[in-house]
Amino acid sequence: MIIFTCIITVLSIFVWARRRQVRMERQKNVARSGEILMELLADDEDCKEWVDNRIKQLYSSISDEDIRSGNIFLRESKAFDVTFKSSQELRERVDIMKNKIDKNCPLSKDIVNNVSNKLGIYLNYSSNAIEGSALSLQETELVLLSNEPIKAIPGNIIDAIGHQHAYQELLKIVTKPRDNFIIEDILNMHKYVMLNRPDIGGKFREGFVRIKRRKVLTAHPLEIPTLMDQLIKWVQSTNDHPLDMIVNFHARFVRIHPFEDGNGRMVRLLCCLFSMQSGYSVLSFDVKRKNEYFESIKNWEDNNNLNSFGEFVFKEVERTLSIYEKSILFRSAYMVE
Repeated sequence: MIIFTCIITVLSIFVWARRRQVRMERQKNVARSGEILMELLADDEDCKEWVDNRIKQLYSSISDEDIRSGNIFLRESKAFDVTFKSSQELRERVDIMKNKIDKNCPLSKDIVNNVSNKLGIYLNYSSNAIEGSALSLQETELVLLSNEPIKAIPGNIIDAIGHQHAYQELLKIVTKPRDNFIIEDILNMHKYVMLNRPDIGGKFREGFVRIKRRKVLTAHPLEIPTLMDQLIKWVQSTNDHPLDMIVNFHARFVRIHPFEDGNGRMVRLLCCLFSMQSGYSVLSFDVKRKNEYFESIKNWEDNNNLNSFGEFVFKEVERTLSIYEKSILFRSAYMVE
């Protein structure tokens, strides 16, 4: 009886000590979370102040006509000065895969359409998830392919539907020569991407925007038409390797930030368009590599170096080409996961 009592007492003390330890660890985690939040808020306030001051310094005493030229932003951002040129090794790696697929074509039309559709749905899911959508891949498929109701945030559902409409517009112009690509193509797709916000869909922004916790200057609203016109002319005429062009286009588009919202989803759709036009298949930007994606963009913004982002894009192209490779091997629509 005494031994039993001692055991109960020891167990009680152990349980009490463990609960106390868990409680203290939880309090520490809460405190640390609060510290991190305060650090982020302080950092964001510092970045906001930096951007506001830079806007005043650059634009406060300049006429609207001078601003519209776009020269101020171009000097400040070096958006068109920094370019990515892939190594021979990178190009050979993806081109070997592409040539292997080309030699084994034609795949049946059903397989090609099935794989492309699945990759298009994955782009929809992944691109929206990168921006914070809570829809899973399976839920995205249900929204797009069936009338079955799902329990989800209505805004997330509308974003998926809007993205799908934009992708359908992309498929209409994918056979169009790149030198015929025009501003209206971008604005038309943006209208669908912003199905949740018809007030800003299909229109360049009229106010300033900034990127959270980043000391990065985006274009003055008056500069955007000129800068986008220059970007489109560059797309039409560049002799860059197609994947180098995608890397450089992405960087320049994001730095300009032409829309009030939807810039990320739009640039990924446009990169997908250029990839398909060049025969590299649907480029779907894997949400599983979201951190690497953002870190590579941050490296470009901080160091004016596009190498890490360029390598990211080439890896993404390899990933999607591998899905077509597996479809050739199995002569079936290989599943996209």
